[in-house]
Amino acid sequence: MNIVVLAGGYSPERDVSFSSGSLIANALMKVGHKVALIDSLIGVDTIDESIFRDDVVHNYRVKTEEPDLEELKKNHDNGGSLIGKNVIEICKKADIVFIALHRWDR
Repeated sequence: MNIVVLAGGYSPERDVSFSSGSLIANALMKVGHKVALIDSLIGVDTIDESIFRDDVVHNYRVKTEEPDLEELKKNHDNGGSLIGKNVIEICKKADIVFIALHRWDR
């Protein structure tokens, strides 16, 4: 199965989301699935099925400081959207989308 794991996003918890998403992606590949770990804010350049892999080990460590969300948004202009380049398109190519985004309420 081709599975997209959506992680990151626009939240102070984006690093925790990447950590969770990495563990989820690794577990899915271990049982035989092809996985694309995608940052929902930044997106991807390619939308073909080569993005789904079963031979990558994702390691992500949570940083001690919160990400600068405004800087991220400025550096990855999505026209005001919080959905990155080709995210919707690659999700349509997947059999399943696993949402590993973390919500933050202050």
